[in-house]
Amino acid sequence: MDAILALVLFACIGAFAGFFAGLFGISGGVVIVPSLIYTLKFIDFPQAYLAHTALGTSLASVVIAASIAMYLHHRKEAVLWDVFIAMLPGLILGSLLGAFATQFLSSVVLEMIFAFFLIILAVHFFRPFTFKRHTPVKPKKSTLTWLGLLISSTASILGLGGGVFTVPMLIGLGYQEKKAIGSAAAIGLVVSFLSAIGYLYYGMKHVALAESIGYIYLPAFILIGISMIFTAPLGVKLAHTLDGNKLRKFFGGFLLLVAIVMLI
Repeated sequence: MDAILALVLFACIGAFAGFFAGLFGISGGVVIVPSLIYTLKFIDFPQAYLAHTALGTSLASVVIAASIAMYLHHRKEAVLWDVFIAMLPGLILGSLLGAFATQFLSSVVLEMIFAFFLIILAVHFFRPFTFKRHTPVKPKKSTLTWLGLLISSTASILGLGGGVFTVPMLIGLGYQEKKAIGSAAAIGLVVSFLSAIGYLYYGMKHVALAESIGYIYLPAFILIGISMIFTAPLGVKLAHTLDGNKLRKFFGGFLLLVAIVMLI
């Protein structure tokens, strides 16, 4: 019965994560990682690599949804491809470095790092990033490459696609919010895909469960990924039609509650 309930929870996690990923241009990992940690504990998953598996599974799960979100935003001409290409070398290197760095952190430490990150993110959603230039300013290509390295390495350690960092950065440079969200979807696809490969590879040395490949837990990966396919397009559609201020505050409150529970 516990196993069946866990499968239902995986599907619900994916649906919820996909919607907010499409709506705010953030990685679904913000929802998936803490939810997976709780659900895996519920089914007595080994504590030694519980957080690593939650991170790796999160990254793998969002690849398909990120692909769909990127395509839908591209159709609306909301992806800054020149910025994406300039950041790409840094994104590739940072994604792999982040996955490698987590091998030196315990599961408990990773959970605490993620909880503190959620608190910071919750404050961001309560007080939306408002600074914006009147005209877009494109940094040098080398600067964007270094920014891609910083964003992707941090996002990989947290099990995210990097949208939570990319969106405010692009808005701060003067780009429209919709283009920032669309570009974050493209960047998140690269980060999540390469980071997931890293977690799979490094996890092969530690995890010996029939349901897992490395740090990717297959039942959760499949159900979360499928669920996100159906809800991510809805979030993308609403992102282009709704004023999200009230939703931001609601989502910020949810993140803050999750962070407090994780720390306790």
